[in-house]
Amino acid sequence: GWIANPLLVEFILLAELIALVWLTKSTFWKKS
Repeated sequence: GWIANPLLVEFILLAELIALVWLTKSTFWKKS
């Protein structure tokens, strides 16, 4: 399964982190 591929898991976690940071910055810039 997909969980047997550590590289894929790392990529998903990295993508989620990047998305979270991007959303946070986007919201911050809209407020200011």
